[in-house]
Amino acid sequence: MDAGNLFFGFDNISSSEQILKKETARLIIGVYNDLNYNVYNVGGHDFALGMDFIRELQSKAKFPFISANIIDSTTGKPYFEPYKIVKAGNKKFGIIGVTSLWNENYRNLKITDPVEGLLKYLPTVRKSSDYVIVLGALNANDEKNINSLKDRFDFLLLAGSYRYTRSLDV
Repeated sequence: MDAGNLFFGFDNISSSEQILKKETARLIIGVYNDLNYNVYNVGGHDFALGMDFIRELQSKAKFPFISANIIDSTTGKPYFEPYKIVKAGNKKFGIIGVTSLWNENYRNLKITDPVEGLLKYLPTVRKSSDYVIVLGALNANDEKNINSLKDRFDFLLLAGSYRYTRSLDV
C-alpha cells in the first residue's frame, strides 16, 4: 500500500518533462503490480497530468485506487473507492485513504475535508476490520486534525514521511 503523491511531487510539470514523468508513473504501476500491492491512496499531486492520465494508470493497476474525500463534483459520489478491506492471514485490515486539497483546478472533482471523509467511512470500516489503517497524503494542518482522531484507528501512514502513529500488534 502507498499513501499517495507518489507519481508526481508537484502540480505543475513542464511540457519538456511530461513524457519522462508519464513513463516513470507507468513503471511505478508495473512494479506495484509485480509486488502485489493491495491499494493506492490518490494524493492531490497525482493529478498533475490530468484526469485521463490517472484513469490510464488506474486501468493498468491490479489494485484499487482509493480516496474517501475525492468526490465527483457532478454526481457527489466518491471518485475512487473510499476504502478497501484486505484479508491477511486470519486478520482483516480496513484501509481508508484521504488527501489534502492541493490544487483546485481539477475538472469534475472536488477534494473535501479529509477529516469529514474519514469520519464518513470509519464506522463501516471499523465494523468490518480487525485493524484500521489510514493512508494520508496530508498537509501539516490536516495531519494534525487526523491525529486528533487517533483513538479511532490503529495506524496512520503518511505520504512522503516515515512517521507513524503506533505499531500494530499482529
